[in-house]
Formats: sequence, structure tokens, C-alpha cells
Amino acid sequence: MKHACLTILICAAATCARGIEFPGPDAAFHTRSDAVLARVGGIPITTGMLIRKNLPEFSRLYQTRALGIKTNKWPAANEEEFLRYWDFMFRQTLAIAIRDELMYMVAQKNHLKAFPSMLEKRTDQFISRVGGESVLKERGLTREDIEAEVGKQLLIETVLKTKRPPIPPVGPGEARKFYEENINGFTLPSSGYRLRLISIQQRDAEGNDGRAKIEEILEKTRNGGQFEDLAARYSQHPSNKYGGLIVKALQETLLVDIVTEKDVPAILRERLSGLAEGRVTGPIEAEGGYHLVLLEKRFAPGAIPFGEVTGSIMQHLMTKAEDKGLREWVEKLAETHGITDAGGRKVKLEELLGGMP
Repeated sequence: MKHACLTILICAAATCARGIEFPGPDAAFHTRSDAVLARVGGIPITTGMLIRKNLPEFSRLYQTRALGIKTNKWPAANEEEFLRYWDFMFRQTLAIAIRDELMYMVAQKNHLKAFPSMLEKRTDQFISRVGGESVLKERGLTREDIEAEVGKQLLIETVLKTKRPPIPPVGPGEARKFYEENINGFTLPSSGYRLRLISIQQRDAEGNDGRAKIEEILEKTRNGGQFEDLAARYSQHPSNKYGGLIVKALQETLLVDIVTEKDVPAILRERLSGLAEGRVTGPIEAEGGYHLVLLEKRFAPGAIPFGEVTGSIMQHLMTKAEDKGLREWVEKLAETHGITDAGGRKVKLEELLGGMP
């Protein structure tokens, strides 16, 4: 149940990037701006670079707004909220760009190269996500622009995986201390369950009923198919990335795989009431879909046994340690290479970005 997280220096609300003004949506997409926002080791970070770095998300936002305006379904309140989020996206992307320039310098120092086949594959995926090369052309971009950005990103990912300073492992003692200090969060007010779920839409894009598909999957479970594998392969519920395991967040990176009765819809509670551990119930028709549920384990009200959440706690603590280590490494690199604002004034990383987690 590993929580994948490469922490970036994301600003905390409006305190970051003080004094920097970012272009609005129309200016950003209809001009190829080379306006410098900051320099990292002498390398300029421009508004155009930020657009290219996060083009799929910026495109999605822009298209949502354009459609709302076109259909007269875009009141002033929508525009106000949109501009706040647009500004946040730019500030977040600036933080990522600064981190990435520092990581890229590490890649160059270590003479890292991107594999051509991976570069081509990732470039094709990126262009597909934004709507094709025609969309790039509308934005004043070429495939070569995207390929350069993707190639750089591949090297940055390699640096983050292989060159970052080692993080001391988290021990059981630290996990036990965290558990005891946060025992209220690990206490069930009512009965709890560890569940896995497989969900299929009631109707697919062609209007076909999904009942036959869910029955087919149920038959596979009866014939020895592993529910976890079937969930990862067939389920259309977000839990498919955990093999169907239902998790909830106690903290941002602390995911626990035990849910309480109030977390489970009434129709599922009814089916779970008499279900034995290790058994599957369904198909259940609810909320526009068909569902199979595996009850892995029941839990009585009260404190969840430490052993049931040790892995989740240790992963959470390790993620926090990795976050802290990465932040400190980036700050050290920033001091080494130097960062200036648009006017050329040398600044500290926290001064440019403001509050950081």
C-alpha cells in the first residue's frame, strides 16, 4: 500500500512567489512569453517554460473556462475562483521548475542520458494528453519543444530516484511512538472492516449493461482467481490501484485500510452483516454500477491493534522523512548554485517561494 510521493517545494497559499505576476489564461496561451520570473544558477525560468512544463493541466483549465464562456455558463464567481486557482497553478509550477533546474544540474554533472525509446514513448504520451500536435501548434509549440522538456524530465526523475542523499530507515519504535501519540485516530467508534472492492459501470459508453461482466468476474473469484489481481485488472473504482483495497486518509500521507460502518453505504452494510471473513458478496447494484465486495477482516470497536497499522505508519513516517530530506537537499543545492529574482537580485529559496511545508 505504498504511497507514491515525490515531494516538491509547493508554496503555501498566497504567501509564495511574492511580487511575481503571472500571465492570465489568454495571454499565456496566445503568446510565447519569454518573460523571466527567476534564474537558477543563471538559467532563466520563464512564463513560457512554466506553461510547457504543466501543459496538460493548464490546457484543461483553459478549455474548461473557454467552454463556460462560450455557453454563457461562466458567472463572475466562476471567473474569480478560476483566476485564484490559475495563479496557484503557476506558483506551484514555478516551485517545481526551480527544483527541476537544480536536479537537472545534478544530472548534467553526472553525465546522465535519457533512453531514446523512453523519450519517444513519453513524448507521444504527453502530446496525446494535450490533444495532439494540432493543439501544440495552436500554443506556438513544436514536438521538439515537448521532446526537450520530456527528456529533461526523464533525467530529473532519474536523479530523484538515484542521486538524492540516503534517508535513515524508520524503525518499529518510531512507529509505536507515533501510534501511541495518535491513538485517537486509530480508535474505531464502531465496528470496522478491511474490504476489497470490484466495481463495473452499470452502462458502458455504448450503453451495454455491465451485469454480464461483473458476473464473469464473480465466476473467476469462485474458480480461484485472486480478488486483488482481478480488482487491479477489471475494477473501475479508484481503489483498483490498491488491488481493490478500500483505504482512507488519516493524514495526507497516512492511508489506513480499515473503514468503519459509517464509511460504508447502507446497502453494503446490510450485505456485510452476516458475511464470513474471506468471503465475497455481490453483485450489488448501487450508485450506477455493479459491485463485488470481499470482506477480509472484521474489527471490534476500540483501538485498532498496532500490528494492523504498523506498515501504514512506517510508510507515512518514511514519506515524511523523504520529504524533509528532499527539501533540505534542494535548499542546499539552491544555496550552492544561487537563485535570483527577475531583477537579478540574489534571493534565498524561501524568500522567492514563501512558505514551504
